Amino acid sequence: MPFRKVLPCRSFINSIGDRTAASVMSSFKVRPARREDAEVVLAMMVELNDFQELPPPLITLDGLRRDVFDNERPYVSVNLAKLVYIEDIYVRPEYRRRGVGLALWKSAAEQGVLRDCDGLRLEVLGTNKEAVDFYAKRGARDLGPVCGFQHFKLVWDASSDGIKA
Repeated sequence: MPFRKVLPCRSFINSIGDRTAASVMSSFKVRPARREDAEVVLAMMVELNDFQELPPPLITLDGLRRDVFDNERPYVSVNLAKLVYIEDIYVRPEYRRRGVGLALWKSAAEQGVLRDCDGLRLEVLGTNKEAVDFYAKRGARDLGPVCGFQHFKLVWDASSDGIKA
């Protein structure tokens, strides 16, 4: 099987700064995470694990900065198709139901289309019914549970941009 170089994934986050949740309803921006976002990214990783009743992530702040933001070495993996893989989409509770999650989802799908990917894969905790319903509503096909997580796949063709509101 051929090996393909895959650049380290840099999560997309919302840049809302210190604005109130009410102001987020009308304006926020999705952008690639930057090195200076590492503390917030790690804090949100801890919050997500807490929400999923999982132990805290093992990565340290220095490790996150090194592995995600400072690492220019490509990773190697076996690929049969070119796919976007979403590890997590996490929106803090005070910003939910304001379009932030949808904007992050659309941004990931748009990046996949721009990079000529065949589709998108993700996993979500099976007990997180709200997230399961969110992805299914947007056309992601539920591939079934594995170790307590529901696995989804969204495939688009040349006539579709893979983005469903």
